[in-house]
Amino acid sequence: MDKEKLLEFDTKLQRVFDFIDNSSYDAVVIGTQSNFSWISCGGSSRVLNTSDIAAAYLVISKDDRYVVAYTMDGPRNIEEELDGMGFEPVFIQWIDGALETKVKQLLGNKKALSDIPVEGAISNMQEFYALHYPLTKWEIDRTREIHQDAEKILGKIVADIKPGILETDVETIINCEFIKAGYFPVVVLVGSDERISKFRHLTAKPKKIDKYLLIILAMRKYGLNAVITRSVYFGENIPTDIAKKYEAASIIAANCISHSIPGTKFASILEMQKELYKELGFEEEWKNHFQGGITGYVPNDSSLCMDPDAEMVEGQTYNWFITITGVNTEDVYLSQKSEGEILTVTGAWPLKAYETRNGKVIELPQIMKVVTED
Repeated sequence: MDKEKLLEFDTKLQRVFDFIDNSSYDAVVIGTQSNFSWISCGGSSRVLNTSDIAAAYLVISKDDRYVVAYTMDGPRNIEEELDGMGFEPVFIQWIDGALETKVKQLLGNKKALSDIPVEGAISNMQEFYALHYPLTKWEIDRTREIHQDAEKILGKIVADIKPGILETDVETIINCEFIKAGYFPVVVLVGSDERISKFRHLTAKPKKIDKYLLIILAMRKYGLNAVITRSVYFGENIPTDIAKKYEAASIIAANCISHSIPGTKFASILEMQKELYKELGFEEEWKNHFQGGITGYVPNDSSLCMDPDAEMVEGQTYNWFITITGVNTEDVYLSQKSEGEILTVTGAWPLKAYETRNGKVIELPQIMKVVTED
C-alpha cells in the first residue's frame, strides 16, 4: 500500500464528496479509463486498447464505494489499482448480464453523474473535467516527467532519421520507443513534404520522406496525456513560406501561453487568437482546426474556448495547438499562481524567444534543421 498514493486518493475523493454536497447529485459513476486513472492516481483499467471504457466501473456516494466488474477483471483492479482505497467489490460473471445493469441496481433511486451511458444517470464530461483540476502535487510531478521525457525521446528518434525513410517506418519507431518507455500511444500522426500542406491530420503512409517532416503525438502514461508536436527539415535552408508560417504560429502560441493565467477566460484566448491570425496575415486559418484548450487525463478539450464564462484555474494544463496550412506547433503549459511552466521544453529542440502582448518573453521550439551528407 503506497501511503503517498492514498493521500492523493483522499484529496480526490474529497473533491467528489464536495461536488456531491454542492450539486443535485447523490452519486458519481466512473466508467471511462481516463477518469478511472484520475481517481486511482495513475492506475489503469484498460483491456480493449481501442476503447476508453474501463474494465471496472466505480460507483461513489457519500455512504458507499463499489467496484463493479466481471470476475475476469475485478480482482486485478482491486489488488493492483485500487488497493487500500475502500472500494467494495461487486463482481459478476459474464453470463449475468451487463455491468451497466448492475450499476443501475446499486444506484437505486440515487441521482448520479456518469461518464458512461447508464439508464437514469446524467452524462456531463465537463463536470468530470472540472474535478481533475487543480492537479495535485503528485500529478504535477508525473505530468512534468512524461512531457519532458516525451520531447527527449522524440529528439533521439529524429536524430536517427534520414531522408528516404518511409513515414510508416517513422511511425513504427515512435510507437516502439514510447511503448518501451511505458507510454500508451493515443495519437500518432506522421506526415511529410506536400502532404503537410494538404491535410491537417496526417496518418502515416508508406511514402518516402524527402525534406519536411511533421510529428503530432499524444502519448498516455499514468493516465495523463503527453501531447507534443514537432517539425524537422532536412537541409540548411527552410523554405521562406514554411518559415513565415511557422513564425506566425509561434507568435500566436507564445501569446496563448503568456496569457494562460488563473482567472483568465478561455473565450478571451480565442478572441486574441483571431486577432493575431488577422494581424499576421492568416485571418481565416483559426477556423480550420481547433485551437487547443485543457489537457491532462483528456488529450485535449477545446470546448471551453466557446464558453463565455469558463475561466482558467491554478494547476491546469493547456496544449495550444496552433496550425496554419503547412505548419503546426504545440506545447503544454502548466498554469500556476505565480510563474507557470512549459512542460515540453527540455533543450532537445532549438528555441527562439518571443515577446508577447503582455510583455512576457516565451521561448518556444523551432523547426529542427538536420543537415545530412549526400
